[in-house]
Amino acid sequence: MIFDSINRSSDGAFIFTFSNFGLKDIFLSQVWFRIDKYDNIYDLSLDIEEKEIRQKTFISDLQKRVTSLAEELKTTSYYCGYEPATDEKTRLFSGNILGPLNNWGNMDN
Repeated sequence: MIFDSINRSSDGAFIFTFSNFGLKDIFLSQVWFRIDKYDNIYDLSLDIEEKEIRQKTFISDLQKRVTSLAEELKTTSYYCGYEPATDEKTRLFSGNILGPLNNWGNMDN
């Protein structure tokens, strides 16, 4: 129902906040979803509190869960990192390749 509305809408950003969200078997107190729609292309951003996710999983396990989600969504490109995650130097992983900050990163090194 929500996605039908987004599909019929004009280009723009759609932001949703979910409480008690499960990403496979990791349960998080809050997750923010942002869907940017432009030219019939969709970008999905999930924002999670670092402190909470660090306590609940390892990067390799998070990568497996995100890969599974990406497969379900039939996406071809995905990555996870600190803002700005578009900068490859701030990434935990890109697709199935670990990034430079693959141990919860220390941007000072």
